[in-house]
Amino acid sequence: MRILIVIQTMVLFILLPLLTTVGCQQQPESTPPAPVPVPAPAPAPAPPNPSPPPPTTSVPPGKITLEQLANGADFILVGTVTNIASYGQGNQNIYTQVTLSVEQTLKGKPGGEVVIKVPGGAVGGLEMMVTDNPSFQSGERVVVFLNNNQSIFTVFGGFQGKFTIDKNNMVSGNKQLTEFINELMAISAKP
Repeated sequence: MRILIVIQTMVLFILLPLLTTVGCQQQPESTPPAPVPVPAPAPAPAPPNPSPPPPTTSVPPGKITLEQLANGADFILVGTVTNIASYGQGNQNIYTQVTLSVEQTLKGKPGGEVVIKVPGGAVGGLEMMVTDNPSFQSGERVVVFLNNNQSIFTVFGGFQGKFTIDKNNMVSGNKQLTEFINELMAISAKP
């Protein structure tokens, strides 16, 4: 991929000067046409009783709440990454399979081990990075929100659907694991 980009850039720098000089002749100066006055449109009448806008319940673009993650995922798991392997699919796509040993199931019934398919990875010196997807480390403990499509597990919510558990049992550095799980269980209990 990098070679292709370099070649395209070289072609652009070689051809650009030629394209700007070939077939370009000096045009005689002319006076621009006089502007035509356009009348301003009449202001629209105000509605008799304007109603306030409806309250917004949407989340800012790109931001997903814990409630949205919990409700949108098929599975919520606590586990440890036991294996990571990247592979190529087709000519341009690289994926990483992340094997997770399930320690605790908070939603769904996936079994003792799941394999998560994540876009991106490195194969044979070629690396593909997908910025909206999470990255995993071997031995890492995580809470993940997963969807299952035809026996293929994927992370729901991209990088926002993966939370790292540190050695002090803190989830993403700001909440105790038990507190985080209790919060998730309270969300799941809502009708």
